[in-house]
Amino acid sequence: MKKLKFHYNMTIEFTSPISNHNFKLKCLPKSGSRQTVSELNFEITPNVKLSDGTDGFGNLTRYGSISEEHTLFSVTVEGVCEMNGGFYDEDVNPSMLGLFKVQTPLTKSGESLTEFRKKLSLPEGDNLEKSRYIMHEVYKHFEYVPKATSIATSAEESFALGKGVCQDYSQSMLSICRSLGIPCRYVTGLLMGEGETHAWTEIYSDGKWYGLDPTNDVEVSENHIVISTGRDSADCSVNRGIFRGSGTQSQKIYVKVEEVHDTNSNAG
Repeated sequence: MKKLKFHYNMTIEFTSPISNHNFKLKCLPKSGSRQTVSELNFEITPNVKLSDGTDGFGNLTRYGSISEEHTLFSVTVEGVCEMNGGFYDEDVNPSMLGLFKVQTPLTKSGESLTEFRKKLSLPEGDNLEKSRYIMHEVYKHFEYVPKATSIATSAEESFALGKGVCQDYSQSMLSICRSLGIPCRYVTGLLMGEGETHAWTEIYSDGKWYGLDPTNDVEVSENHIVISTGRDSADCSVNRGIFRGSGTQSQKIYVKVEEVHDTNSNAG
């Protein structure tokens, strides 16, 4: 069992003061069949009272409101996850599988994705075998180029461009899998190393959700910490909020995940 220590920080700076800031955060990993959160610390600036809940997909959600003026909004989450295998999730709600077969505005196929799908030589086998092949083909199609797309870019738009980041790889894979009737969902999470949040896909096969990471062309492993799942990136947005004020804002995200090695010794 691998034990991962994680640090997540999101900082938003505003060029002029804002107020009446209402926000919803999805940045807390939860325990499940593939991971157990053994430690969790949360800090927010400005420091305000928060409410906890879950969304319709079972993701941990934290709500709050800041009435006074501020020019800085920062959230830090730190903790430890004990990974229980990594590749698949056995927590399946059968009543929701149909929802994950339906395209959304962000995953709907257009000309580029439709033509690509028609040219695929799908292997025989179950959903997992087919999805492994699709992952590899999506990986080969894309060039990883930060800032080539935005959070509002659809799968069809990024696929036609052939450039993008993990969100684009993942939503394109979702689009293709759903067009073939394979239930699949979007995942936001943390990956071993330093950088920002990561995204991948999970596909349903044989009673389990299997994680596939098309950005890296690998099966999800004990190096991947799940934060949230949904139909697309919009369902898994880490931060959503409304506020009163003008000016512009800039956001920075920093993530660090490293393995923790137990130093306890039983030697007497």
